[in-house]
Amino acid sequence: KESSAASDVYKRQALKIDENYVRAWNNKGIALTDLKEHQKAIECYDRALKIDEKNAGIHYNKGDSLDSLGEYQKAIECYDRALELDEKDGTSWINKGVSLGKLGEHKKAIECLEKSLSIKDNDQIRTVLENVIKKQNQSQKENTINESKHNPGTKETKDWHDDPATDLQRRCIVQLGGDGDAPKTKGEASEMVIQLRSNKN
Repeated sequence: KESSAASDVYKRQALKIDENYVRAWNNKGIALTDLKEHQKAIECYDRALKIDEKNAGIHYNKGDSLDSLGEYQKAIECYDRALELDEKDGTSWINKGVSLGKLGEHKKAIECLEKSLSIKDNDQIRTVLENVIKKQNQSQKENTINESKHNPGTKETKDWHDDPATDLQRRCIVQLGGDGDAPKTKGEASEMVIQLRSNKN
């Protein structure tokens, strides 16, 4: 990322020379993001995307600014577009997961973070994933308690942990040297992934 005075002068000069210079609009947006001028940054990213709509990095950058403004759903839409263009962009998977978590969509957030880990192992992502899993469990408990209070005679809400383990989770376990057929539920698979990663360190 470039945000120095020199780079800002360069970008202003570049834009004067060529209003269709995608890189200059994108870099100006990045500089504004660094200055926390997120709305102005988004305007720059929009200008860049009008010229090159298929640039995954610019969609990601716009999503980052939208997330900073609390526009989580719009940010997710940007990350989705970035992933349409580059499905192996682990950073977009991470940020989409984080934005989903902020919306309370913990189940979807976990799936995104696990997808990112399947692309590239990273301690920071694992920490974020563990925190989201804890929030998911807490949310599930609160929902169960509230459901019991309002409907004392009904069965407890099914725990997220009891959902069947996904193919993505199983592949991730195999990549870490574990038995992909061992876990039966998402909860077991997530705990197994965390344990296998811990064993590698």
